Amino acid sequence: MTDTSGRLHLSERHQLRLLRGLLLAGAVLEMLNAAYIASSPDLAHRIVPSRFGAMMGVTLAAFSLWPRLSLQVLQGSVVAALCVWFAGNALGVMVTQRPVASGLLLQLVIVALVTYTWLPVRLATGIVASLHALLLLASVRSGRPDVPGTALTTFILPLIWYLCVHGQTVLHERGRSVALQALAFTDPLTGVFNRRAGTDRLTHLAARASGTAPLLIVLLDLDHFKRVNDRLGHAGGDRMLIEVTALLQGALHTDDLLVRWGGEEFLMALPGAAADARRRIEGALHTVRQARLPTGAALEPLTVSAGMASLAEAGSLSAALELADRRLYQAKATGRDRMVAGAE
Repeated sequence: MTDTSGRLHLSERHQLRLLRGLLLAGAVLEMLNAAYIASSPDLAHRIVPSRFGAMMGVTLAAFSLWPRLSLQVLQGSVVAALCVWFAGNALGVMVTQRPVASGLLLQLVIVALVTYTWLPVRLATGIVASLHALLLLASVRSGRPDVPGTALTTFILPLIWYLCVHGQTVLHERGRSVALQALAFTDPLTGVFNRRAGTDRLTHLAARASGTAPLLIVLLDLDHFKRVNDRLGHAGGDRMLIEVTALLQGALHTDDLLVRWGGEEFLMALPGAAADARRRIEGALHTVRQARLPTGAALEPLTVSAGMASLAEAGSLSAALELADRRLYQAKATGRDRMVAGAE
């Protein structure tokens, strides 16, 4: 799924599924690699490390299937297993004095990538530095050290550190930017558009409206909301506003606009056929009237007064807003709990 900036965002559950899939694929590859090495006489010195890698791959893949396993625990387990895997191979080089293979260098690069991605930077740096020292020691003890490969790996590790740290900084700043943008354009209580952002969105909808694609605008106000605040306090009144917002959103289409216009006043803008839009409006208001909100206190049923105007009859967006506002006050003046539309 994506966030409001269009970037891919994976939940913890999706990350768990993806990591489990990767671990299962890795286990299969390790078993195939072990079978290939076992069938090649010239690779006899690598049989024990390959079998150890296959055993670790299968064990880690099976462990990842535990249903109560958290993403953080699984990531830490993967890092620990990779570190043990690399250390075992490096120690094998030192004991047998066989050449340092490119696979060992690649293992250290993989360990560095996952460690810097999943662990705090200081801890990751300590782990990677220790493993790099082990690699250098293995190269010295090796019968044929891979000097160019080891030197290249020594250059790549700081590069991985820089890219991961820089990437985390960028993600943090982007997260702050998205959070600030949300504060600027959404109402902090209800989560819908605030008046500033709603006006911009409404202007966009009005520009797209035409004779074949009309736009209805409704201003609605919760009747006698002061009584709610008096009975429940402002915290209780806030809970009521949150509940009402959820009811309105549930009754509208995704293309419809809902804005907290101010206080207990909301604006709805509904593009599309006038008859269908009016039915959606009336359905939303009926939903609020029929709701029995969990306030914890005996209250009169919550009613709504509303004024509706179409962009076509008003001629402009500002005129439609003024007309809807006059009709809202007319609905209140004539008894509340109603919507006024059409000619005054």
